[in-house]
Amino acid sequence: MKKPKPSLRVSVETLPQEGMDMTVALPAAHFPLLRQMTSEGECRFDGTVSVSARLTHREQMVAVTGSVETAAGMRCGRCLGGYEASVSASFSLLYSPRPDTDTEARSEIVHVDGDELGLYFFDGDEIDLTDAVQEQILLSLPMQPLCREDCRGICPGCGADRNRETCFCGKPAGTGPFAALANLNLKDEP
Repeated sequence: MKKPKPSLRVSVETLPQEGMDMTVALPAAHFPLLRQMTSEGECRFDGTVSVSARLTHREQMVAVTGSVETAAGMRCGRCLGGYEASVSASFSLLYSPRPDTDTEARSEIVHVDGDELGLYFFDGDEIDLTDAVQEQILLSLPMQPLCREDCRGICPGCGADRNRETCFCGKPAGTGPFAALANLNLKDEP
């Protein structure tokens, strides 16, 4: 008998009333956005994405809480060196059946409160967590990736990596954008 392939798809009909736990490890290539970012050179996702989640019924909806972990190859925003970063996120999502547009008025205004902002829709009997999981990974990526907190970056004058070598380009004093302030006299004159 074949072992079922790991998946982030869950049947709502077979979801036990008391809920269920799921743990899945999938290759990063399973996620379209991660695959796209890797092919475009933005980041490198070539490892495993581990997902642990708890799914529970909540009236007509399904609540999903859990966490995701993976690794990403990134470029430092200061020195441009490559490094491996651990990426992890916790999430709490709510899935609802997609409203039937044939029976509901299309011009009806829908008000969404803060608790419903994490709302995802599903069609039919199946919830696919793939989009939500990759979204959580992307939201966890740093806006300015740093190889280490004290990264000294590259010299703007000669381009030397100041983490690896000392810069001797001798940037002339008083040439920066605030050089004119050096001659400013702030003492009160009588």
